[in-house]
Amino acid sequence: LNNVISTRKINKNQIVFSPLVNIFFKLNKNSVLLMRHRYDEGAQEISNMYSNSILTSFRNLRKNITNLSFQKTYSANTTYTYNDLYNQFDFSFGLNYNAMKNNFFVNNDIGLNFIRSSYFMLPEENNSYGANLKISKYLPIVFSTIRISADYGVSNYKNIINNSDLRDNQSRTIYTEVFYKTAFNFPVNFENIFKLNISKSKSINTEIFKNSAIVNSSKILFRGSKNLFTSVVAQYYHPDTHKQNHYLFLDINLRYRTKNNKWEFILTGENLTNHKLFKEISVTDYGRFESTQSLNSLQILVTVNFQF
Repeated sequence: LNNVISTRKINKNQIVFSPLVNIFFKLNKNSVLLMRHRYDEGAQEISNMYSNSILTSFRNLRKNITNLSFQKTYSANTTYTYNDLYNQFDFSFGLNYNAMKNNFFVNNDIGLNFIRSSYFMLPEENNSYGANLKISKYLPIVFSTIRISADYGVSNYKNIINNSDLRDNQSRTIYTEVFYKTAFNFPVNFENIFKLNISKSKSINTEIFKNSAIVNSSKILFRGSKNLFTSVVAQYYHPDTHKQNHYLFLDINLRYRTKNNKWEFILTGENLTNHKLFKEISVTDYGRFESTQSLNSLQILVTVNFQF
């Protein structure tokens, strides 16, 4: 490492040991069990090597205390999959575990105008584990596909806030998604995606910060002929299910192409409900944060294409 500004040089040589083991079991013609274990030692990212203060956003300053020790990581994954093409059914279930030692920690000095973050390495371990599930099935009786997926994750980590002692923290997340799409033989079809995200974060001897958010996206597809296509998309956002603030966005797209394929007319409408602001919520082990974004107002766009 060569710091040109401070004329400081640091050298480190190390033998790296990185085994990888993959175990593959074919249980039958449709089922597979895969187990993967990996241990790795590697140099830290370049973003952790500079020592001067860097302005990373309008109110965040970051600097590093240089340490060239290698980071040690271990990961283990087990996945079972079942794929039946004839009955159009898919199923998968997985477990995962990850651990990292020699982590970079951050001391956040949170002020009214700036957040000063100092990153340094300690021989401490952070770990995480989780499970995921996915089921997909085509339902011929209603000409539709349904897919359900879920993820559960737990992360145990340490940090420092405003020059405190090393704090033990834990975050938990639950993510669920339900997808449904039709494939009718007539002009109108539907598609819907429902998402639920639950997050909780806590530190020792502090309150639990939590949030639940819902997103639902519905789409109507209409094809009157091979030359006319229309889509209407409605997106519902509820960033905090414990409060009444929620948003409904509506977009439309109308596309028509002449029979000789020379002319194409497109009508696009975005944010037809004309929302001006949008609020997002996130939680950490030391707080619950709300951010508001300004949105473009209602827009109507007409496009004409000609090709020869």
